[in-house]
Amino acid sequence: MRISSLADSGCDLEIEAPAALDDGECTLWIGAIGPFPATAIRKTARQLLLRFKEPLDRKIVAHFNCAIA
Repeated sequence: MRISSLADSGCDLEIEAPAALDDGECTLWIGAIGPFPATAIRKTARQLLLRFKEPLDRKIVAHFNCAIA
């Protein structure tokens, strides 16, 4: 699973197996941080949009969005 477009309100998930996740309620761990309750919405066979129930702290978003040189 790959997380992209991480924001305080949600993120995109790309999954390897199309049947691995469905729409609905879920929780997400980002590394060792979490769980973050969310709602999953299917975008494509391999992509989900997650909307967090509570906004993520901006420090968490900044940490995981920093560029690695």
